[in-house]
Amino acid sequence: MMEMDQETIGSIVYEVNEFLEEGFIDNLKAGVSKVKTSASNLGDKIKKKASNVISKVKNKVDVAQKTLNPASKENKKIREKQAIQKDDSATTSEKQTAKSQEMAYKRKRSNKSISDVKAENKAKMIAAAKARNEKFKKDKMKK
Repeated sequence: MMEMDQETIGSIVYEVNEFLEEGFIDNLKAGVSKVKTSASNLGDKIKKKASNVISKVKNKVDVAQKTLNPASKENKKIREKQAIQKDDSATTSEKQTAKSQEMAYKRKRSNKSISDVKAENKAKMIAAAKARNEKFKKDKMKK
């Protein structure tokens, strides 16, 4: 082993003291507290996400029960409106009203708001437009 003289040992001790005086321990404590805070925040986020997933699953089960159950209130109302649309004695205005009411019952049955339906329709239109544009480009390249 190498031997160290007193001056070298003294300089090492001096550097270690400076390092500790610069607040290393305080910074270490602050880092540990930040890690604890982050961990607790992460736990809260996980709980929140889990509750969101559970509520979405419950919502889907509820919608499925309403949709598949022919005796549900919503399905009875929908069948009534469909009967009005097929009735020959009903006026055009009555048929149109029944059609929009049927669509509203179906929307409510699936727990969707009007803005949700509009967003879905917009997304479908954009997807269809992209497909048409790609087909147009492909046909143009063939010519």
